[in-house]
Amino acid sequence: MTSGHGKKDKPYVGDYGEPIEGVGRIASASVSLVVLACLIGFAVGVVVWGALTLSNLLIHLLWHELPAALPFEAPWLPLALCPLGGLIIGLWTRTFHNAPESLDAVMETVRATGGYRLKGLGSSIVSFLLPLTFGGSVGPEAGLTGIIAAACTWIGNTLKRAGLKVKAVADLTLSATLSAVFGAPLLGIVLNAEEQERGHTRARGQDQEQECAREQGQERARTQDRARAQGRDGERARERGRARAQERDGECAQKRGASAASPSPSDYTFRRPAKLLLYTAAAFGAFGGAVLVGSLLGGSAGLPRFSSIGASGLEYAWTVPLALAGWLLGLLFHGSSRLFRAASRKFKNDSLAPPLLVGVVMGALATALPGVLFSGEEQCFAIMENWALSSAFVLLLTGVFKVALTSLCLNFGWRGGNFFPCIFAGVSFGYGASALLGVDPMLCVTSVTTALIACMTRKPLLSLALLLLCFPADGLLVSGIAAIMGAALPVPRALQTARKADESRPAAGASLQESD
Repeated sequence: MTSGHGKKDKPYVGDYGEPIEGVGRIASASVSLVVLACLIGFAVGVVVWGALTLSNLLIHLLWHELPAALPFEAPWLPLALCPLGGLIIGLWTRTFHNAPESLDAVMETVRATGGYRLKGLGSSIVSFLLPLTFGGSVGPEAGLTGIIAAACTWIGNTLKRAGLKVKAVADLTLSATLSAVFGAPLLGIVLNAEEQERGHTRARGQDQEQECAREQGQERARTQDRARAQGRDGERARERGRARAQERDGECAQKRGASAASPSPSDYTFRRPAKLLLYTAAAFGAFGGAVLVGSLLGGSAGLPRFSSIGASGLEYAWTVPLALAGWLLGLLFHGSSRLFRAASRKFKNDSLAPPLLVGVVMGALATALPGVLFSGEEQCFAIMENWALSSAFVLLLTGVFKVALTSLCLNFGWRGGNFFPCIFAGVSFGYGASALLGVDPMLCVTSVTTALIACMTRKPLLSLALLLLCFPADGLLVSGIAAIMGAALPVPRALQTARKADESRPAAGASLQESD
């Protein structure tokens, strides 16, 4: 592989320069890349298992061992622990200024800069654990992805300084981390494939714009030359030139529309399928690592596996109204996010009051609805077994308040992910609908949860990939209908939330990796 200046460079791992030709070279390169991706994924899976196990251990000590050690009953414990957690989170954030960023912000930084960096690994790990330990309605996926992406960025830079250029290490961690956290290998593959497709579309649009600008500039230059040469006929030449320029503008507009509608054949090179192959290898490597270590040492990562749908006949007609209920929960998420984000601007220079306020609100709610606490991963296992012991009213309210409380946490200093708690909200609401309507519980849970996640993400395929291992394959038709409805039904403009400025820019502390 040679650089643009003609000097010989060491080959990239995960990239290519000159076309790879020959069966032997292609096989050798493919096998080495897949093995590297699997090893990275496996390591990420082990780290994810360890982080989630540590988080669950801290939760057990604080919320189970501590009450058991008290000489009296303490139903008011959330009113004490949640505000205490808010106070600690506020003081920690004020001191270290490194609250976990959202999953979207982490992914955008990795895509834009090729890596991710943290201000401090130790303090970032504490920032990741605090909201989870004190019962925050946030998921672990955002904080874990940032920490692992930063660690892999450091590994990649270290290898580069040693003379080995590794181009996609941090990028692979996105696929691996999400697959391990949710226990859904297809999630990491689909998410990265969609991001890659958007990147190709943007690149095609930029190339088309540049081509059109060059053609328009050349046309204007020719028009001016002809006008000067023709003298008195210049005005007519300019008119003809303007007409040709307008025609060229129309052709360019058609090209831009066509480029958005259909892919360019030049995009289907070695790079794109190779990346999808590496994402797949990393995702399944991470899933296998988490499962293997969990089976050997105990503990687990990912969502629970629900039973099959037991509905029959006309009972399936409930899929549509149940999916509408999930869509309404999704609207609640969008609307509450907009409301709480606007309210958080009043605390722009105060990092202590918002998380403390969340702790008070969450503690008060938890005394009546304990299901609003925590990320929802372990709670999904519990509600599967015990939902029939709760009233429909409690289950429905838990789902509604869980969605709103997740938005409050994310915007008021309890930072993390939104997938886990909102999945639990859909599950709780689905069981409540089943208790209220007498409909098959898994039909209700599948329809409501899938539509809720699809409305949140606006991506039906991503929602199905996330929940595919959560709900059995025999419910794929129900999941598909709910996913399409949740993503296709509109979110009113009044409920849509403009992205924060700090989420649309590269993350604080993130920078470009060393140049190649």
